[in-house]
Amino acid sequence: MKISETAVHLSQLAMVSDTPHLDREILLSYVLQKPRSFCIAHPEYECTPEEKFQYMAVLKRRLEYETIDTIVGEKEFFGISFVVNSSVLSPRGETEWIVEEALRLMVEYDFSTIIDVGTGSGCILLSLMSHIQKMNPRIFLNTVFIGSDISEKALEVAQKNANILHLQKNVTFVHTDLLQKISLQNPVKTLILANLPYIPKSDVLPREVLQNDPHLALFSNKNGTGHYQRLFEQIPPNIGGFLWEFHPPQKAVLQTLVHKKFFKHDIRFYADIHEHVRFGKILLSSLKKEIIEI
Repeated sequence: MKISETAVHLSQLAMVSDTPHLDREILLSYVLQKPRSFCIAHPEYECTPEEKFQYMAVLKRRLEYETIDTIVGEKEFFGISFVVNSSVLSPRGETEWIVEEALRLMVEYDFSTIIDVGTGSGCILLSLMSHIQKMNPRIFLNTVFIGSDISEKALEVAQKNANILHLQKNVTFVHTDLLQKISLQNPVKTLILANLPYIPKSDVLPREVLQNDPHLALFSNKNGTGHYQRLFEQIPPNIGGFLWEFHPPQKAVLQTLVHKKFFKHDIRFYADIHEHVRFGKILLSSLKKEIIEI
């Protein structure tokens, strides 16, 4: 089988994917252990019998709605390749905002502890650690990094990613529900990060999502705000900072909740690249409280 001959599968891939050409290239790259550019530039390449067998096997998995990320077992986030599987959600590009903002805050403010609640694969926390280690080693060494998750299987993935990135000695993963088993010694100098489940249980999701993604990491009660409502109850009112991602339709409800509890903080909301307000930032400040949308 030549690479060019796999084009006959594009019509099948188009039935399960909006990007059939990309899927085909990624699967070929994965099986051949060569860059996608090779697969594009060498349509005449003749696959070995073993490579053909492996390609047909992963193609079958894709046609059964398994995601590309779980098939190849990795996903890039913030310029870093992370191990992913069916126990964790694959990171999305939009979520990189949390890492970018956290990096800025760590340089500008004196945070001594960073806690990633619902860490999953660890992509947010480990991306932050990897980059702050290069940007400012002093801050990196003087900061306590903690990731929490209710899923033991997710924490196994996070630990594996920490090991691969050689960050395992500088991070602690805690098996707990949100912040329950984490003692905040100095809330004022603590920055909390979160991208918790926020999909309402009534929402109808694509088959690919329902079949592959862990429901524990997707759905939340109270119209999708249940996890954040419980987290807000656990966060001390004098927390130094909090960055989180949420479902845009929930903005009004969440704004009301944080306005009531964190009245000593600056509270701001930010839009993603599609102009959907998706991120929140709370910072303890002596300045007059203001709620700003950007």
